[in-house]
Amino acid sequence: MEPETSWMECEMRLTVRMISLTLTLLAAGGAAAAESYGPTDLERAMLPPYCGGPGGGDWAKILGPDRVWNNHTCYGINRINRYFRSRSATDKEYHLTTALKDFDYSVGHLPERFPLMPEILYYRGLTHQLMGRDAQAMADWLKSISMDKLYVKSITALADLYAKAGKQAKALELVTEGLRNSPEAKSLKRQYTSLGGKLPYPEAYVAKPVETPPAKAAEAVNSVSTEAEPNANVPASLPLPVQQQPAVPVTGSKTNPWCRFCVDPAPSKPTGEPKVSP
Repeated sequence: MEPETSWMECEMRLTVRMISLTLTLLAAGGAAAAESYGPTDLERAMLPPYCGGPGGGDWAKILGPDRVWNNHTCYGINRINRYFRSRSATDKEYHLTTALKDFDYSVGHLPERFPLMPEILYYRGLTHQLMGRDAQAMADWLKSISMDKLYVKSITALADLYAKAGKQAKALELVTEGLRNSPEAKSLKRQYTSLGGKLPYPEAYVAKPVETPPAKAAEAVNSVSTEAEPNANVPASLPLPVQQQPAVPVTGSKTNPWCRFCVDPAPSKPTGEPKVSP
């Protein structure tokens, strides 16, 4: 008769089996689930400045109070980075699925006016594209460009998607418009020539001068005229200067100063007392 198995031995066997199962899952591609949800210190160094990466900047002031919801954006970008580092299909799928949830969370909780919304939509569109969802990716990139026509990453990504779908003319039109708004973007210049665009590059848009509204212009004129009034800045306690009378010309005579060659008539001699008739 075999000796009865003790409780301690059962626990040890169960522990060994659990360890064995864990190692099997890791070997089969379950390593992604064992990673930390947020980025490690090494991974954070690969993230944008607003996620704590290199570059600095007062992002608390730039993003405002809504930034508290933006941590999921950083988690999603880190998941995209893990996707490109992973080798197994299981890990890649896990990272994309998790990243999409993070970007959906950011889009759902942050207002559209949030400064990073065009970038969040770009990364969500990239996630859709990596998952084979081109229609959803196109929708996100179009919205990103509508929010910020200078956001080059969404323009180049959407143009690549158009070209992939055989819409070369539409892709070139999009890149041409992008170059007119961002003439120094090197990625757009490369894409322009690769799509068959002819040199020289499209002429950049010229910024229109800011026009002063008529009401503001009238107010400015009135302000200048008021400041230009004589003695406007003289304190009330000081006497105003006395205006001098024009000097009497030295030509002519005393009785007719404006006649150069006139002379005063000789004074009449006194004739004495008048005679009284008797």
